[in-house]
Amino acid sequence: MTVAFARHIESGPERAVYALCEAGDYDAAATRLIEAYAAEIMRFLGSRCRNAADANEVFSSFCEDVWRGLASFAWRCTARGWAYTLARHAERRFA
Repeated sequence: MTVAFARHIESGPERAVYALCEAGDYDAAATRLIEAYAAEIMRFLGSRCRNAADANEVFSSFCEDVWRGLASFAWRCTARGWAYTLARHAERRFA
């Protein structure tokens, strides 16, 4: 991890998710990541999907992607940035 990137995880949800991943507790890390960014990810998906039902379906897919992928997340970006990437991919698969 670079020094510049390390500043992004010094506090808040990024730090908590990173610490849980470092401890190998990926279930708790995924839960923390989803809890931290759920509202903004839902707003994002709501703006991209045709209706609320579709946004909810895509959000469910996004959550599954977080659970499946967090163990292999390489921390080349913030967890928030990665979450948005997963949300975009889930929305594209749904469309």
